[in-house]
Amino acid sequence: RLQRSDAEQVVRYCFEPGAKPLWPSITHAPAHSPRSVPPCQRCGAARQFEFQVLPQIINHLGVDSELASAVDFGSIAVYTC
Repeated sequence: RLQRSDAEQVVRYCFEPGAKPLWPSITHAPAHSPRSVPPCQRCGAARQFEFQVLPQIINHLGVDSELASAVDFGSIAVYTC
């Protein structure tokens, strides 16, 4: 489970059925639906949330945040079949 007080946490795994990502904004969180998370293109199975990459990883990558090409994101959610 995400520990908001742990600044070192960069990946959140959650294998429980029905798990969902924890988004930075509740009011602007993407909807979880078959349209937003389509089935697997290879096997046709429904995809389930597996893990998310948190923005704190940028600090660990040593990215210069002043560059125009710098990476910036709120959360990356990964779904697998």
